[in-house]
Formats: sequence, structure tokens, C-alpha cells
Amino acid sequence: MKLLLDMNRNDAMVALFEGLRSAGVASEATIIVSTVAEQGRLLSRGVPVGVRLVSHEGLCAPLDDARAAGAWSDLLASERRAFFGGAMRWVYGTRWMVARSARGRFFREEMQYSRREAEQLVSACWWRVRCLFDELTPDLVLLEGVANLVQFAISEMAHARGIPSLFLAPSRIGTWMTIATSPHDDASFARERHQALRDGATPSAEAIAVVDRVVERLRSGTAELHDAARAAPAKLSAHRALGRIAARIGSRTPAANQRTLVKRPQDAGLVEEVARTFVRRKLMRSTFAFDDLPRDRPYVLLPLHSEPETALSLNAPHITSQAELACALAFALPFDHCLVVKDHPSMFGLRAPAYYSRMKQRCFNLLVVDPESNGVPAAAGAACVATVAGTLGLEALLLGIPVLLFGLALYQEVTGVVRSGVTQRLPQDVRAALDLTSVSASIARDARLFALALIENSAQVPWHTELKDRPQDYEYDGIEFRRFSGLVEAALTRTLGRARSRPLER
Repeated sequence: MKLLLDMNRNDAMVALFEGLRSAGVASEATIIVSTVAEQGRLLSRGVPVGVRLVSHEGLCAPLDDARAAGAWSDLLASERRAFFGGAMRWVYGTRWMVARSARGRFFREEMQYSRREAEQLVSACWWRVRCLFDELTPDLVLLEGVANLVQFAISEMAHARGIPSLFLAPSRIGTWMTIATSPHDDASFARERHQALRDGATPSAEAIAVVDRVVERLRSGTAELHDAARAAPAKLSAHRALGRIAARIGSRTPAANQRTLVKRPQDAGLVEEVARTFVRRKLMRSTFAFDDLPRDRPYVLLPLHSEPETALSLNAPHITSQAELACALAFALPFDHCLVVKDHPSMFGLRAPAYYSRMKQRCFNLLVVDPESNGVPAAAGAACVATVAGTLGLEALLLGIPVLLFGLALYQEVTGVVRSGVTQRLPQDVRAALDLTSVSASIARDARLFALALIENSAQVPWHTELKDRPQDYEYDGIEFRRFSGLVEAALTRTLGRARSRPLER
């Protein structure tokens, strides 16, 4: 079987292919890495037989005039318009943060592609991905969600050609990763198991142990969900820590982020980013006083997302401004409630200095807590958690707290979730979510069943910890490749036996 892999973890993808090949799942793989420089680095180290490397940067490179005209004509064909509309909405409608250090400021400013720039980028990406599929003829596409334009084009091209696609997604529980059939449905297989558990099926002993440990630590308020599933934190030796830092310094530049649409504005060189963020956080704390959690009145918690992020640009395209969302939600609350806004920790130091103060000036019942504080105690004390698609929503459900959901999330069908949009019905949706506080035990029980189903359909593949920006000599001895390969095989079998939904379908 020939694989096409794009998972945002360059070295990890090479190791993943070796694991899948040893399990007899794959014989060849084309791996799409972030930049041309990273492609050269991996090639200089040597890659396994059967592996070919391609870069995001190369797939988004500008076309000459003749090819650009042909790509544009192909893109406007009726069967391509779904991709074009989604891609333009993502690129043209998303404000990408770039550094302006040349002007002597320690801040990041926002920029947008012009319509012509966006059209050129989208058509070039589509044309090159089409040529890549023509050359490779892959049997299976394996992606880590849809986190950038290239992955979006790959998922659309695979669907158009009837090639099965699987999506590796974080289960939001520790280092466990799950398999899905759609980039907008991280729990497509887990949901089937969730219904079986509701009907009386018996969960595995391993899943029970993991989930019980998660719930216990969440209730104690000592850990957030990403950390709660680990039996013991992994120790990081000094040389590995230094190697991890060295691997990140200068690894990506704002210009590279702009070209390849890497979603994180924090991915510039580490030294520059640390200095910039440190100074800005100091300035923020000296000019803005963060609030404490209210003790004398009920509140709704709104955790913000990092920006740009897929949860906003694709899974919730109607949310064009999180600040506007916060104000709309504050105005929709009952008169005796207040809204508590907690920014994403990675965005603290990247926002404009007036970002928080403007929200408070507009809304009399809005409080802003420290972005670096633990969100679990804040969620545990809330009457409701409102989120676009955040992990804190699943944490709240496990604690029996209802969730008001504005986007698409893997837990969206769990009892206690109220789906909403920023419309005239927002006050009614808020009231519906607040009324669910009377069935807290039922919410926690169903969320636990969903977490059990999620673990049973996951394997421990620590992309976001040990495998992210680690030293080159790291050993992949802690990865459950056998189990993960089994999940891929089972998911592929089920995928071939059912109709696959389009990535743009909601």
C-alpha cells in the first residue's frame, strides 16, 4: 500500500511509516514536510527506503503565467468550487499575524491576503496537489486533520478521486490520538462505540483505568485534560531539553508561515519569540489588572482559542472575531450572571495591549482572568462553559458542567451540549444550556462513556509532547505502533465499506 502522509510532525511521520511498514500496513510513503529547508535536513540524515519527501513550501510556490491560467480554469470547474469556496474563505478571511520587528516594536500585527494574492495561492496549491496525485497514485491518505491549505487541498483531491482518507486527531486526553474519517469529525469511529456503551456494552479495563484517572485529577483541579491521562510525567534530561530548544531556533520564519499557511503565529524562531512575548507580557501585566473569579454571582466561562486556528477558520467560519463573540454572549446572559473570559495561554503576549480592555469597556458584566491560570477550576465553578470547539468543553462535560458550543467539536453529541450560533436565538440557547445544570450527574455519566469510547479507539502516539521539536537522536520506543497500525487497518476496512463525507459538509 502506498501512503500519502501529512501530519505537521516531520520526524514523527518518518517513524510512523517505519512502524506501519513493520506491521505490514504500508510499503511506500510520500511525506509532506513543512519547508524546503526541513526537507533538506531530513534527506541529509537519511530516510528509510520507500520514503519520498515533499514540502508545503514547494506545493504553495507561485506558478508561471501559463500554468497559473490553466490552474485557475481547472479550479473554476463546477466540481472544484467546493474547494475554492472553502479555501478562499480560509485564506482571504483569516487575519494572519506577522512580526513587525523592523519598526522597533515587540508586538505582532495582523495582515490579510488581498483577494488576488489569495486566488493565486489557492490555485497554485490546487494545481500542484493535483499533479502530486497524478504522479503518486496513493492508495491511502493519512492526515493530521486539516490545519493548513495543503492538507485541505489533499483531503478534497482524495475525495474527488475516491481515495480513502483517514485523519489522525488528538483525542484531547493526554497523549492519546484517535482515527477519524473526516477532518471535521474527530470522533466518527468513537461515536459508534459511544452509542454501543450507552446501549450496555462493556468497556475495556484499560479505558476504565485511564478515564477514571482523568476524572479524578480533573475533579481535584490539579491538572488539565492534556496532562491528566499520564500515569507519570516523563522526565526530560538536560541534553534533550537543549536539543529541543536548538531544533526550534530559527526553524520557521514569519515569511515561511505566510507562504505555507502554518496556523500558529508562535512558530517563528524561538529566541526572537521568547524575547518578544516576555516583553509584551510584562507590559500587559503592568497596564492591565486581570480579574479574580466571581464568588458572589454565577458566571459563564468563555475560553478563547489561539489565532489563527482551524477551529475558527474552518470549523466555525461564522466566528469572525472572538472579542465580538464575547460581547454578544455577555449581552445574552441573564441579568444576574457575568461572563468570565480566559484567553488561550499561548496568545498571552501576542494580543494587542487594548484587546482585553476594549471588551471590558463595552460589557459591564464581563471579567477577564489571567490567561496563564488553570482553566479547570474556573470551569468547575461555572454554571456553563461556552466555547467554539475547545478542549475545556470536554473537561467541563466530564465534571458535569453543560457546554454551549459555537463550532464543531469531537464531543458535540454528548449529553449536555447545546449547539448555537451568534444569532438572535443566542439568549434562548444560553438559557437552554443553563437549564441543564439540573442534570449534572447525567452529563458527567454520558461524558465518561464518550471518553471511554474515545480511549478504546485511540493509541498513545505523543505527537504533542515527546515527538514535537525533540532532539534528532530521540528513540521512538514509547509509541504504540502496533496498536496504532491496528487502528489504521480497522479504520481503513470500515472506511471502504461506507460512503465518505466531504470535508466541507457540516
